[in-house]
Amino acid sequence: MVRVRGAGGGRVSIAGVACYRPGDRPHLFYHLLVYRRRKGEAKGFSWQDYRDLIITAHRQLSAPVVWVWDNLNIHLAPELASFAAENKEWLRVYRLPAYAPDLNPTEGCVFLRSTLFLGVSVMRRG
Repeated sequence: MVRVRGAGGGRVSIAGVACYRPGDRPHLFYHLLVYRRRKGEAKGFSWQDYRDLIITAHRQLSAPVVWVWDNLNIHLAPELASFAAENKEWLRVYRLPAYAPDLNPTEGCVFLRSTLFLGVSVMRRG
């Protein structure tokens, strides 16, 4: 946790993708979005930001891309679905079921975090 003093309200969001190819080192592509509460400033990622991240990964890897989405509302945008359909020769998109903790690694992180915090609080009381 990083503490920041001052008039808060801003935030930093990150969208990232880890790419793995047999026999090659892993690649990480990400896009940061800083929100400073300014008028007209985007608070979150748009479908165009995700599209650009997919294109960047494809160009840097020079290979077809298999993309796995969870059910975040922007991932379900019709524009992203049409983008995937237009680029099906190099892009294959899979959608995770509504709740799939065994398929979504972030679910395990949330469980681990809550378990660790619970363990710390129990240890302090004892």
